[in-house]
This record gives sequence, structure tokens and C-alpha cells, in this order.
Amino acid sequence: MKTQYPKLQAIELERGFIELLQGNIVLLKFKENGFFELKDAIEANKAIYSIVKGKPFLSLVDARVYGGISAGAREFFAKDTLTKEIKIAEAIVINTLPARLYAKFYIRLSKSANPVKIFSDIYDAKLWLQLQQKSMFGEVLERDVLFHEKFKNN
Repeated sequence: MKTQYPKLQAIELERGFIELLQGNIVLLKFKENGFFELKDAIEANKAIYSIVKGKPFLSLVDARVYGGISAGAREFFAKDTLTKEIKIAEAIVINTLPARLYAKFYIRLSKSANPVKIFSDIYDAKLWLQLQQKSMFGEVLERDVLFHEKFKNN
């Protein structure tokens, strides 16, 4: 049984989509064969900031369909001052080996200011994001601790 995450608001960008989902999750989906340059990353972060109205959020990046991302865009996403202070955590969902390598490269070299984790299943990614939010705000329940064990070796 998979929980539904209704879309509350959406913004279409030149190379992707930003969607505000229930639970303060902001979904960034890439358009097929789109290549994110620095200007696209700036546009995406401005859209994210406006959609969350400057309040803390969870970032869910759906990179299962995407063309690529420049080094400048990767660095900007990891360290942009507009969103790094309000981004609680980031989950990246991928389904190919090249995308996994890009995601690992992003995590290692960009040194994001927030927890970042790679997933192959979007449902697991959403659950992990919710756990990050709960642990940050001191609302971790016993069932969440058991759930967290699933992600220790991921």
C-alpha cells in the first residue's frame, strides 16, 4: 500500500517541474533529455523558494528521467544560500547507473549543507525525508527508529 502525496502547487520551468506536495515536500522533476545549466538551477531554486514561501522544506529530486547537469548547476544546488538554510534534507531518486554515479559525485564533491541520500524507489525516498524532518524537530517515534534501520546501509 503506497501513500498518496497530493500535489498542492506546481511550476513548470524550461527544463523541469517544481511541485509542492503534501508534507512540505518539494519535488523537482527533470524534463526528458533536459540538460540543467547554472541558469536553470538558479531558476529552479527561485521557484522552490517562492513555492515554500521561505519556510523549511524537504527536497525530493526525481532524476529518473533526465539528460544531465553541469558542474556549476550541481554546485549551486548544493550550496545556494537562498535555499540551504531552509532545506531540511534532500532525497535523489534515480534508476540508472550513470544517474547513480552523478548523484554520488554530487554528494561527495559538492558537500551539501543538508543530509542527502540516493534512492531507487520514490516511496522510500519520501519516507526517509519525513524521518529527517521528524528527527530535526524532535518528533521521532519508536516506529520511526525501526523504519530508520532500513536505511542504515543504503
